[in-house]
Amino acid sequence: VVVWFGGHGDAPNLEIYAQRFNAAGAPLGAPVTVNATTRGQQRRPAVAMAADGSFVVAWDSDARSVWARRFAADGTPLTDEVAVGGVAAVNLDPDVAAAADGSFVVAWQRGARVGSDAIAVAAFAADGAPGSPERALHAVDGDLLRLKPAVAALPDGSFAVVWEQID
Repeated sequence: VVVWFGGHGDAPNLEIYAQRFNAAGAPLGAPVTVNATTRGQQRRPAVAMAADGSFVVAWDSDARSVWARRFAADGTPLTDEVAVGGVAAVNLDPDVAAAADGSFVVAWQRGARVGSDAIAVAAFAADGAPGSPERALHAVDGDLLRLKPAVAALPDGSFAVVWEQID
């Protein structure tokens, strides 16, 4: 599955799209529009696949909120759009990882200035229900900037998160 953002003709909004491919690289069906409700500029999508071929896409909307949506292996939506964290001054650059059972974790950057940023994470059940509350992964330090989180699912069902740190 490949994800990207783009617009329709002259429309000022950007949407998130997903395209499935087979093992030989041939497209499977038409691209799927991931976001169900256009809320402005949808950007920076990330995708993760579960063992059964289902997949989850996370993205940011207007760099203020992060969203996720889970799909079956055939591209059919399994959940509505799920709000990830709250709306803040800046929530952007999400990454997502899916466990074998379809549950998933989203990590993202909250804030965009030295001293105001944090890498946040939230877990969700396969049906999109919150599995754990949003939380920052570190103490806020006024001299550091944290960017570009990456999250991976581990074989035991846990997740690992890393990020770039600039001082």
